[in-house]
Amino acid sequence: MCFAHKLPLIGVNHVEGHIHAVVMEAAGRGEQVEYPALALVVSGGHTHLFEVREGFHYRLLGKTRDDAAGEAFDKVAKLLGYGYPGGPIVDMLAPYGDPEAIRFTLARMKGNVLDFSFSGLKTAVLRWTEQHVMLAEIEARRALLRVKPQPAMEEWLALNAEANSRSVGLISENRDR
Repeated sequence: MCFAHKLPLIGVNHVEGHIHAVVMEAAGRGEQVEYPALALVVSGGHTHLFEVREGFHYRLLGKTRDDAAGEAFDKVAKLLGYGYPGGPIVDMLAPYGDPEAIRFTLARMKGNVLDFSFSGLKTAVLRWTEQHVMLAEIEARRALLRVKPQPAMEEWLALNAEANSRSVGLISENRDR
């Protein structure tokens, strides 16, 4: 397009742009980033960890080996019935959850210990939902989305509260047996 219109082409590193945006935002608030700094760039397509030095000199410390964190958020949210993109919904509901409720193992990889892997987490969530018979709960969320494409926080929380009370009932029934 630039060639056809005889315009200059300016190459922009998209991942680097994320880092510059944070520095510019800090400057806008009258703050200064102290260097060296650590930059974690997390989006739907990227998960990178950089060392950032004065003058925007970067050193890649780690990156995702498979799916990016944002992609994993979205896929898990869709699996759980929150629709797509579901990452923002999961992020919004996270403060209401119990971080100790379910323990998933961390990925163990050879090589760079600062690399990331999220594909196994998606599989672990799928297996967990299958083992804990969550189909009715997931379908209730999907039904809500069909009726209301952007449910309010209270509507999501109400569905989760119903699911949590059912789970508690199932646990106590199993204990009594």
